[in-house]
Amino acid sequence: MIVYKDVISGDEVVSDALKIEPVKENGEDVPGLFEVDSAMVAVGGGDIDIGCGNAFGGAGEDEGADDNVQKENNVSGSSGFNYTAMPFSSKGEFKSWVKDYVRNVRQALKANGVAVEEIKKFMEEAPGFVKWLVDKYDDLEFFMSKSMNPDAGLIFSYYKDGAHCPTFVYIKSGYKVVKF
Repeated sequence: MIVYKDVISGDEVVSDALKIEPVKENGEDVPGLFEVDSAMVAVGGGDIDIGCGNAFGGAGEDEGADDNVQKENNVSGSSGFNYTAMPFSSKGEFKSWVKDYVRNVRQALKANGVAVEEIKKFMEEAPGFVKWLVDKYDDLEFFMSKSMNPDAGLIFSYYKDGAHCPTFVYIKSGYKVVKF
């Protein structure tokens, strides 16, 4: 299993248990970004009808649906990676954050001994993913990871055409790949 950990906060933000794909725009990969589609999952409750009807008790006419069952997003919810929504008041505030974030990631990559070529690649990709994020600003929702560190990476989500659940987007170089 592979887990992606934020290079600044150390928070686990996504894993390869979900299908990870490059972000596409007009059929082309957006440099430096990857995404995962999400789904709603049931959490809570405990009784599961395995198809035996009332043979083992329960499922009587007076028993209704389990009120303890709730649905949440499999990526952002507590059964996933427990993200917290973090709105920006303006596109200008977001641009300021992303500028600081790119600088913070560059410093974190240097401090963690990442190869100079990888840091250079990140800096070359930055204008492309920043442009994509800024252009999509009005369609995006913003999330912080578990530690709620404002200097760490944000997770972005948007709804693809016709989707009922959001797609989550990540800045690739802001995460360290950890294999278990």
